[in-house]
Amino acid sequence: MSELFEVVKQAFGEMEWAYEEVPGVEVVKLGFEAYHTKVELHAQVFAEQGVVSVVSQLPLLKRDERVMRVVAELLVRVNRDLTLGGFEMDWPHGQVLFRISNVFVAGAYQSDVIASMVHATVSETDRVTPFVDVVQRMNPGELLVLDVGTLLERKDLLPVVEGDEEDDD
Repeated sequence: MSELFEVVKQAFGEMEWAYEEVPGVEVVKLGFEAYHTKVELHAQVFAEQGVVSVVSQLPLLKRDERVMRVVAELLVRVNRDLTLGGFEMDWPHGQVLFRISNVFVAGAYQSDVIASMVHATVSETDRVTPFVDVVQRMNPGELLVLDVGTLLERKDLLPVVEGDEEDDD
């Protein structure tokens, strides 16, 4: 196993994250209970390039062209505002993925950067999941008139952050 893969496992150990190694490849799998969903992800090392890639998957989409087109638009709009990582759609399989990768200089591997990549993956996956769920529950007529920009402005689909609660007074 490569030094970079050892650093990935070390970073996960430091964070006390339980993970499972995939035999024969430099991949670890783990899951997190987030606000909206359980986020399953894997971290893969491409040692020759010095790359770590963290990938999560949202639950499988309805295999409906209309739903998939709207979700694709939603992902493009979300990606426009991301600074790290991005959402992808595996169209033939109806799968939404989030991927964040980093290229490390040989010998300058930083476990805190790796942990941050995992945090970003969990956070972004959990943040987008309810929006995708709303689209999947819509009937064809609702999908035709849906304004994706307005949907993404809905604050009720985001987790409450301590200190951000509004007073009801």
